[in-house]
Amino acid sequence: MPEAFDRYLGDYAPCFVPREKVTPFQAIHLIHQGKGAAVLAHPLLYHLSDANLEKLVTELKHAGLDALEAIYSTNRWVDETNMTHLAKRHCLKIS
Repeated sequence: MPEAFDRYLGDYAPCFVPREKVTPFQAIHLIHQGKGAAVLAHPLLYHLSDANLEKLVTELKHAGLDALEAIYSTNRWVDETNMTHLAKRHCLKIS
């Protein structure tokens, strides 16, 4: 496996294809084009302040965000509770 990446797939190797990056707003649009639900995944792992996370969720909700991941393997009970309340304040589904 390491040899395959070193020789063919790794950065700037013959078969390397750079990733295209999209903004969260572009991602929401693309997900909706494909008839999917746009979910903000594991929001606590972004390590934002409460105010900045609230701002992000507000902006993404205006862009069409459908849900917020409140239940995540590393979340504590209090984290799940806080994320559930955040989702409900913004009328988002919970994943």
